[in-house]
Amino acid sequence: QRIGRVMWGESQDVQFLTGGKITGQDRFGMLSSLIKVVSSQYKFYIRSITIESEDGMFEVTLLLFVPSMAEADRLAEALRRVPGVFRVVRLEAGE
Repeated sequence: QRIGRVMWGESQDVQFLTGGKITGQDRFGMLSSLIKVVSSQYKFYIRSITIESEDGMFEVTLLLFVPSMAEADRLAEALRRVPGVFRVVRLEAGE
């Protein structure tokens, strides 16, 4: 019957799976611009990506791993600043 001291700290390895839907005006290099923000600027891992384009508009659905929901919110703001992006929304579970 030993009692030990336990220290709880924030682990950098903890990741959360979240999703988002991005819509906007389709243009050459748009997907590259979005991936650059996610992977290069924020260094988040993309689990899946679905792209649809019709009549000059695009819709991208992303599933990605993030360290926190606050970081996911910052990513959404950065994606909104990409030229041609009209809307970024977080997907709820099951969408």
